[in-house]
Amino acid sequence: MDADLKKEALEFARSANVSVLATVSKTKGVNARVMQIVKVDDDMTVWYSSLGTTDKISEVKGNPRVCVVMSNYKIMTDMRYHGTIEIITDQKTKDRFWRDEWVRFYPKGKTDPDYVIMKFVPNAVEFRNMKKYGMVAKKLI
Repeated sequence: MDADLKKEALEFARSANVSVLATVSKTKGVNARVMQIVKVDDDMTVWYSSLGTTDKISEVKGNPRVCVVMSNYKIMTDMRYHGTIEIITDQKTKDRFWRDEWVRFYPKGKTDPDYVIMKFVPNAVEFRNMKKYGMVAKKLI
């Protein structure tokens, strides 16, 4: 992978506040929702937090293969990730990512049993900066 392209893609991903996470529902088919991004690692792993009792959690438990999309059309750039997502409930990981402002979502704080972390590991990533590269996405993974 081109190091400069990867750096550009990581900077874009880290500047995104939200992404769209698409899961597969047994009754609805593809189910997409906007999710706040907690962190993007150097290997492009994306971290989220969630209530453990939502539809997305049951959908991921049924099929961990998901798609994540980040976009900013003001700068004509987007990324598409395909991979698997894991639900993490151990306290050490929950402590690592905890943000105090989340108490409104998780009233019992970082020990709230309904607070979970989601770790998305991509097996394919496509990055597109239409101003630089045109309409064709560059494959990073």
